[in-house]
Amino acid sequence: MVTKGIFQRLFWSCIYVILISYTATIVATLWGKFLSHPTVTSLVSSTYPVNKVPFPGVAICSLNKLSKKRARNFANRIANVTRRNPKEIMNYMRFIGQLHDFDFEPSSVSQLLEFQNILDLMQITVTDLAKKIATPCEELLRSCFWRNVEVNCSTIFSMRLTHGGYCCVFNYVKITSDLNNRIEEKPITTDAGVENGLYVAIANNFPDYYYTTLSSPGAMISVFVPTDYPDKPSGAVTEILVPPNSENFVEIVPTTLRSVRDVANYPVAKRGCLFDKERITSFQRIYSQSDCNVDCRMMSIQAMCHCIPFMIPFSNSDTVCTLADIPCLNRYRDKWNSLFPYGEDIGPYLNKEKQDSLRCDKKCYPPCEETVYEAFATSFPIFK
Repeated sequence: MVTKGIFQRLFWSCIYVILISYTATIVATLWGKFLSHPTVTSLVSSTYPVNKVPFPGVAICSLNKLSKKRARNFANRIANVTRRNPKEIMNYMRFIGQLHDFDFEPSSVSQLLEFQNILDLMQITVTDLAKKIATPCEELLRSCFWRNVEVNCSTIFSMRLTHGGYCCVFNYVKITSDLNNRIEEKPITTDAGVENGLYVAIANNFPDYYYTTLSSPGAMISVFVPTDYPDKPSGAVTEILVPPNSENFVEIVPTTLRSVRDVANYPVAKRGCLFDKERITSFQRIYSQSDCNVDCRMMSIQAMCHCIPFMIPFSNSDTVCTLADIPCLNRYRDKWNSLFPYGEDIGPYLNKEKQDSLRCDKKCYPPCEETVYEAFATSFPIFK
């Protein structure tokens, strides 16, 4: 009996030690995970009122970057002043389109430099010329409806700079140098449903096409955060190709992230996000990951080509990339269109990709408070 009692006590003592050890292991593991990831994301509500979420910014960009009619009129003006052949100047006008996609033919270097010298003599900047020979919103947008009410397109759309050049934008509230009139600094909101959205009829004038960035007619619709510069390489823009003779419906699904103020007590590397005023980008005001990436790419372009492309609204007559810079821009364009991830152990396998992609001095963290938009498009052909 004594031996049996000792055996039972020994058995339960072992069980107790095992359970204590298991509990201590779980606590230590959870504590380690908490130290490495002290924040957690949880769903607060899936029924948050839509009319409290900002409507996204919308940019409508014609795939035709140069209006043939406007380019010809400007070419004739230049030819009259310089006494050059109008057809020759008209051919030179295509070079302005290459400032959009950095396309380049080595055999055209002398012509690029010659046309740039002509523009310099006439004191014409490529930014002004690109805007004057782009298709204006008055011709691109045929009719507009907002919340099921027909409105004048010019009252809700304006021509502003995006990554795709000059486009017709709606609900874009960032204040930049290309802004010619006063805008509301707060994005508009609306209710759910097709009848509360935006409807636009786009006019594709095919005879007026002169330079396209894609081998296709139509328009590119960009959906973006209204307080951000619409920049495709930064990943904050959803693009939808709209072919001619089609009706397209775009469903917007917003997701809003909010952080409690206690998160600010943790180091940035731990919480993995930045609040509005913790870092200032060239755009000033509200911080965003997209604007931070634009800063990074802009500094890289300045370092390698000593200029800023006209699409980024920080260039002026002294810093804007001219036709003479196209060969340099073409050499590195693939690098600027890809961003190498931070904190990844690349090993010996991705060294080439590391050199051929953009790496920023400071990590561009996502904002602690943001709204992101998913866009789902459905297209139907129009036969008549």
